[in-house]
This record gives sequence, C-alpha cells and structure tokens, in this order.
Amino acid sequence: MRQSKRLRRITEMVTPGAFVFDVGCDHGYTAIALVANGICPGAVASDLREGPLRAAAENIAAAGLSGRITTVLTDGVPKEPGRYVPEACPVTLVITGMGGPLILRILSEAGEGLSTFSELVLGPQSEAAGVPQGLWELGFAVTDEQMVEEDGKFYYLLKARRREDGQDASTHAYTVDKGCETVRKKEELLLCEELKNPVDFGFFLLQKKDATYRRYLEKRWKTLTAIEASLLAGGDGSNPRLAEVREERNDTAQKLSVYD
Repeated sequence: MRQSKRLRRITEMVTPGAFVFDVGCDHGYTAIALVANGICPGAVASDLREGPLRAAAENIAAAGLSGRITTVLTDGVPKEPGRYVPEACPVTLVITGMGGPLILRILSEAGEGLSTFSELVLGPQSEAAGVPQGLWELGFAVTDEQMVEEDGKFYYLLKARRREDGQDASTHAYTVDKGCETVRKKEELLLCEELKNPVDFGFFLLQKKDATYRRYLEKRWKTLTAIEASLLAGGDGSNPRLAEVREERNDTAQKLSVYD
C-alpha cells in the first residue's frame, strides 16, 4: 500500500507499542499502516458510515490483519473502548480529516471512555485554532505539532498527552514532550510571548521555525490580504467580516515575524 506523506507523518507521531483507535477511519489505511509496520500491536478502526467501514474491512483482510484490527460501526469513540485493549497496553486515539470543532465534540462525547487514552494524534483539517485550548479543558496538553504540505495543500497535525495534575496553562495549553526530538526547556517556550495574542495554533511549529509552517503562513497572509481588498472594493468597509480578516492577518504577520 502506497503511503502518502501525511499518512507517514501520522504514523511517525504515534508512540510505538501503543494500541490504537482510528476514529473516522474511512478506508482503514492508518490502522493498517500502524499495525503492518510493527508500530502498534493491534487497532480498532471505526466509522459511522457502513460503506467506508466495509471497504476498510476488505483492505484489512487483504493486508492479512483481520485478526489484529477490529472494525466497529459507531459514531465517535466506541463505547467502553477499554474492552478492546490488551491488558497493560498504552492506548493512542487517532482522529484526522475532520474539522477542529467536530474533533473536540467527539472527544467530549466520549465521556469516561476518554480516560482510556494516554495519547492523542489529531489532524484538524479546518478551524484548528481553539483545538489546543479545547484539549487542555479535556485534560490533555499538546506536546508536538507537525505541518505537512502535499499536493498543494497544508495539513496540520498535533500530538497531545494527558496533562499532569496541577499543571498550569502558562504555555497556552502546550507542554514539553520529553520523548520528542524537539524538546525545549520551559523558559525557551516563552519565545512566543512577544506575540500580541496567545499562540493557540502553531506554538511548537514556531519554536522549531518550521519551514513548511512558514510557507503556510505566507500563503494565508496573501489570501487574507486579497479578501480584505475584495471587501473594500465592494464598499463593505463596515462589514464585521473585514475586522475579522484584519485581525487574523495581523496575527499571521506576527507569527511570520518570528522567522525574521
């Protein structure tokens, strides 16, 4: 099975040895890649649509992994997820290809089942701002971020782990992942305090001065500038949307200043 750049990056972010739940699995490629490559001992692939889940089951069977990957038809996280997991095995939840608010809703609706997971690997494809803070409120802190560019599109990925009791939000819902190659001392994480607004999306990417994230910001700045010009040309100087566009463009420019 040919793996896309985004799929490879997702599998690299999952901690080896963890049992994985791929929620919204579509055709099951993520679970298959994780188990087939020996990263995870087993997986649950779930989806709310019968068609994609049936295709996932067929792909799993073709890969010879029917005994190690279970398919579940369900909306969101399967009920009582712990019953699928081998004893004493860490568990990672993967959700990609959905908007940020939907991902947060799925996590929230998991209820007590969310306590099964020690690690989250998420790929909000839109409305990523607000996801780190939303995760914090659910008991998790972001520990790493990746930005992937593929076929002219940008994909934002993040890893989060259950935060420690008493941990404060002084770093805007982010924390240091000691198992990550991009470890930063806590005082170094304050680099982005110079920004006017708290960095809720791209915090670690700015720390790493990630080149792909820079290209994303540059493209976004140009898009916002064009939208502003269009609104002004249409005589919508009082349009509330104009203020929103200007605010986001200014925030984007501030983030780009970190690369100077």
